[in-house]
Amino acid sequence: GSARAGHGQAAPVNRRGRSGARFLVFIAFLFGLYWLAGSFRHEIVERLPAAYPVLKAMGYEVEEPAGFGLRAEVLRVDRYRDELQAAHLLINGMIVNSRGERVQVPRLRLVIGASRHAPITITADPPQQTLGPRERTRFEVRHKTGATLFDVRVRVGFEK
Repeated sequence: GSARAGHGQAAPVNRRGRSGARFLVFIAFLFGLYWLAGSFRHEIVERLPAAYPVLKAMGYEVEEPAGFGLRAEVLRVDRYRDELQAAHLLINGMIVNSRGERVQVPRLRLVIGASRHAPITITADPPQQTLGPRERTRFEVRHKTGATLFDVRVRVGFEK
């Protein structure tokens, strides 16, 4: 009987030691994430604007991303040719202000991708200078591509 009791007492000590090591690994992991977030905060905010308030709350020095609180999306892309038969793209989209305050609308930055073509980056003036809370506006951008593009994909964001 006493051997079993002795064994029973040893097991929790073991478990506690393991959880302590696990806790240290967890703390090291969190510290690593914190360090990474600090080191790459500008890239993180650029690619994921929603991370801005989180990083700001964590005490990092970060600039508000261009168009923070605004969402821009491409609704449709049409190809057409002008009277000289030059190929054009007509890009239609929407900008939505998801913030509860009026915000400046920065210049649009569109990246046009197509199969067998290097991506083309163009900028365009916004359709409005500011957008009120929950307001939305449509945009239209015409771009002369010269060559006919196939499988066109357009990503839209904002210029700094």
